[in-house]
Amino acid sequence: MARAPDKYQFLTDPWFDAAEKLIREHEHAAPPTNLVMNLEVADGGSTIQFFMGSKDGETLFGKGTTDGADLTLS
Repeated sequence: MARAPDKYQFLTDPWFDAAEKLIREHEHAAPPTNLVMNLEVADGGSTIQFFMGSKDGETLFGKGTTDGADLTLS
């Protein structure tokens, strides 16, 4: 019987940790397009910042922002 996947509240530290782990475990060459995004998600009185994208064949993902992002979504 297949094991049920772990569940984490969206955009919490455990969610980021699990997402980063999955990216490392299943990383493939990123698409040839270079696009890096900073994202800002408002949750009541707080704003969570993170980034994602690909650059030079590398998958990029993490908490906070990254310099040189092509755009910021909020």
